[in-house]
Amino acid sequence: MRTAVVTGISSFLGYHLVRSFAEAGWRVVGTHRTPLGQLEPPYRRRFVEISPLLFQAERVDLTEPGGIRTVVRRHKPDVWVHHAGWARDLGSERYDLGYADQVNVLPLPELHQAMAEVGGGILITGSGAEYGDAPGPHRENGPCWPTSAYGLSKLGETLRARQLSALHGVPVRVARVYGLYGSRDNPGRLAPTLLDQLIRRQPVRVAPGLLRDYCDAADVARAYLPLAEDLSRGPLFGIVNLCSGVGVSLSQLARAMAKAVGADPALVSEDPAFLREGEPAAAVGDPTLAAALGWTAMPLEQGIQALAGRTLQGVG
Repeated sequence: MRTAVVTGISSFLGYHLVRSFAEAGWRVVGTHRTPLGQLEPPYRRRFVEISPLLFQAERVDLTEPGGIRTVVRRHKPDVWVHHAGWARDLGSERYDLGYADQVNVLPLPELHQAMAEVGGGILITGSGAEYGDAPGPHRENGPCWPTSAYGLSKLGETLRARQLSALHGVPVRVARVYGLYGSRDNPGRLAPTLLDQLIRRQPVRVAPGLLRDYCDAADVARAYLPLAEDLSRGPLFGIVNLCSGVGVSLSQLARAMAKAVGADPALVSEDPAFLREGEPAAAVGDPTLAAALGWTAMPLEQGIQALAGRTLQGVG
C-alpha cells in the first residue's frame, strides 16, 4: 500500500483529495494546523467526515521548521500533496501576501530535502490565477501575468518548486486548479450562494462579461491520481492545468443552477456593480496535458445537476 501525505485536509479541495486517494487504496496521512475544537464549522465538518478515511492525522504548522521533516521520516510517503495554502481574501487587495509566502513558498526547501531522503515525489496545488491577464486558453508553457496577490504567491510557489526539484532531484507536478464548485464548499462562496438564492427563488445578480473555467472539486481531486502516477515518468518537473477548457459566464453558471433546481432562469441578471477592479475578463485553461494523462473534466451541467440534487436532499 502506497502512502500519501495530504496537507490542508479541512479545506474544500483538501477534503476531496483525502477521499480521492483513500478510495483509490492509498494510505492517507492528513496534516492540519488548527486543533479540531478551534476550527470554524465548515472546516470542522469536513475534518470529522474524512477522519475515518485517514491512516493518521498529524498536527503540523508548515511555517515552523522541522515539522515537515518529522512527518516525512515517520511515514516515508510515496507522494506529498502540498495543498495547504493561504486563500483568505484571495481576490482582494487585503490578501496577506507576506503570510501566504510563509505557507506557500518558504516550507518548500525543507519539503524537497525531506522527500529526497525517502525517494518520494511532490504534487503541488497551483492556480489558474497564476496566468492572470495572459491571453487564453492558458497553456502550461505560456506566459504568466498574475493580476492578484494570491496569483503572485502561487506563481512564486511554482517557480521555487521548479528550482528545488532540479536541485534535489525530486519529481514534482504542479496542478493548476481553476474555479471549483461541489459538495462541502464553504458557505458564502459563489456557487453555494447562488444555489441557495435560487432554491429560495430569490433574484440573483452577477457581474457581466467574465468567463471562468469551472470544475467539480471531487472530479478535480480524482485528477491528482494520474498526476501521482506521472511522477515516475517523463520530466522531473511539470505543470498540468486541471480545467475544462470551456469559458462560462457567471450568468450561464447561475442559469444552469436555476435549471437544476427548477427555478425560473429569469431570476438571473447581470449587474456591472458586481465587477471587481483588476479581475481578468477571461480565466480559461487548456486541458490538453490533463487529457493526455487520462483525465477529462465532468461537463458543467452534469456536475451542477449532481450538486443541486445533494443540496436539495440536505447532503450538499
